[in-house]
Amino acid sequence: MAKNARVFLPPEMANVYERHEKLGINRVTSLKRHHEKSRRYRQRHSPKRFRLKKIAHLPGVAVWIVDGTAIRREVDVDFTMGGHGYRYLYVPLDEIWIDRANAHSDDLRPTIWHEYFERILMRNYRFSYELAHKLACRLEITLRNGKTFVLPVGTYRQETGFCGPATLKIYLSYLGRNLSEKYLARLCKTTAEKGTDPVEIVTTARKLGFRVRHRGRPLTEREIRRYCRMAQPERNPRRELIDKVKKQAAGVKVRKAWTVKTVKESIRKGRPILANIQVNREYGNGHYVLIIGFAKDRFVLSDPGDDRGYREVPIPEFMELWYELEDGTVHEGFAIDV
Repeated sequence: MAKNARVFLPPEMANVYERHEKLGINRVTSLKRHHEKSRRYRQRHSPKRFRLKKIAHLPGVAVWIVDGTAIRREVDVDFTMGGHGYRYLYVPLDEIWIDRANAHSDDLRPTIWHEYFERILMRNYRFSYELAHKLACRLEITLRNGKTFVLPVGTYRQETGFCGPATLKIYLSYLGRNLSEKYLARLCKTTAEKGTDPVEIVTTARKLGFRVRHRGRPLTEREIRRYCRMAQPERNPRRELIDKVKKQAAGVKVRKAWTVKTVKESIRKGRPILANIQVNREYGNGHYVLIIGFAKDRFVLSDPGDDRGYREVPIPEFMELWYELEDGTVHEGFAIDV
């Protein structure tokens, strides 16, 4: 097309994109200012008339099917597919809107996760819309491929012995609360020598205002003997270790453990699992990781103890090491929500 080529627009359509672009946010530099601006706009222009049906709830956000035709006619001619309150002033901050044209199509699920990921990047990390949209498109492509489902969760390299607060930090950052590892370690009563009691993680998350689903169960006597035999092949000191683990298991309050099925269900709802595992069979080598995604035969982890930050583990291998001798638990973990 020639450099001076133009496209005809009727006079009433002149500068239409410029006018509507004022409702779009390119970057949130201050949450406080953006929240106030959004509140003032929605006081004058109620969004309720566009909502049709709430179809899902993800951490911190409700997903609504909306009347896209009415939005384009009355508010924003460029509204397509969906949007969220950190991109558009007319969308409430705690909502994601999906055009009803996508409500019954294969586009629905990938579009929801695209908007959810984009919202996290713009809200929590102050990414520009351009970059957040680009990264969300990559996640969307992965979801459309159908082989892997991974939540948009970051990672963080822990201090020695601080895997508990480091993993909690990763989780809370995903939920929009950025707290330091040092601060969380103090709340969780973590020490480099003893690590972090799982009960303290639950207590800390709840004190900070989050809801926690704590699942797991005590090791059975048979499991204790088996795992202690693996941890300590020498016969003589094994009795002492068995007694120690039995004592810990007796104090475990939770009785319903995570399964592969319930882990996947939780992740599909936007809730990773903070898992209390063994790095290897040795006593004293417990570790916390975050299960953030899965494929058919493997889990995807955000691991604060791994220099790469992320790793993939075959599901059978992970499940076999999902116990903790010092705590006396098996398949113990937490799903956290706002």
